[in-house]
Amino acid sequence: MSKEFGLLTKTHTYKPSFARGGMNDFINVRKVIKKIPLENFDFIYCPMGELFLPMTVSALAKAKLKIPLVVSVNLFESHEIGPFPLLQKAFFPVYDHHRPSSPRDFWRAFVSIIKGYTRNLFMKRSDLIFSVSSYTKRLLEKMRVDGKRIFPVGGGIDHDAIRSINSQSKVYDACFLGAIHARKGVSDLVYLWKTVTSRKPEMKLVIIGSESAIYADRIKELIRKFDLEDNIVMPGFVNTKKKYELLKSSKIFIFPSYAEGFAQTICEAMACGLPVVAYDLPVYKEWYGNDILYAKKGNVKELIRTTVTLLEDDALQRTMMERGLKRSRTYNWDNIAEYEMEIIAHKLF
Repeated sequence: MSKEFGLLTKTHTYKPSFARGGMNDFINVRKVIKKIPLENFDFIYCPMGELFLPMTVSALAKAKLKIPLVVSVNLFESHEIGPFPLLQKAFFPVYDHHRPSSPRDFWRAFVSIIKGYTRNLFMKRSDLIFSVSSYTKRLLEKMRVDGKRIFPVGGGIDHDAIRSINSQSKVYDACFLGAIHARKGVSDLVYLWKTVTSRKPEMKLVIIGSESAIYADRIKELIRKFDLEDNIVMPGFVNTKKKYELLKSSKIFIFPSYAEGFAQTICEAMACGLPVVAYDLPVYKEWYGNDILYAKKGNVKELIRTTVTLLEDDALQRTMMERGLKRSRTYNWDNIAEYEMEIIAHKLF
């Protein structure tokens, strides 16, 4: 937004604390608050309202500076509404099979509940909320946030950066882009590729994304177990140029994530000319309609069938590629920034 409207910016940094037992955020709240200068700001903008630290700091800054608070909410789910769903999330994790088993695990689960409840409480105090989708807006309304203060805005991509990368020869049969995390369904992807390579042993998949040590090690162990070292490449985190080069050097995009906001990576894959296969999350229907192929969430067998069909049908690939390219052109950051500023100016001033 600063770039779009030619605004001057000041940066204030702090040295974060790293405490044991998941208490980092509570300690860092005070450090961040102390760095906020007492100036005549027009409003506060919190770009990650679904996270405890920025949401809490922004709400406290609103009280400190006595000015309006504008929040953007990206990934927010039904199991994050109210204390009882938060209890369920903490003690019965949604995306993996780990359950609290030690005093340390139970303490972290308790801290997670407190953070979630506090974040929700502060979110209700915001003056405007930009949600990534109408689905997210409905979830916030269930949390008793006033729907008149919530505006779905969607997401965007950098079309100029994508166009600047020349089309690459197809080195990979499929691609995944996202954090190597349980929520992203990366283990489902490995099981899928095991079946794909049992039919065609030469097929190659590239998994792009930053790696959290424990889960990434699990994925790599699964790859070794299925003898897929020659079929799955994991370059880790890559810069923007390399990211688009890898996307454009792939035939299709597979994204078995279990929860997303806008799923920017799907839009980037479409803009790079890749047909997309994904789980049928509600938010996708809103932003991507029937321009991607779906499998029922968590149904790996259906995901495999859909992926194999796409890989073996060149005509389907061309059709979905054309539809995806057309769809992706409708999403860009300039339009979103302009729309948000219009809402802020109209509603707050």
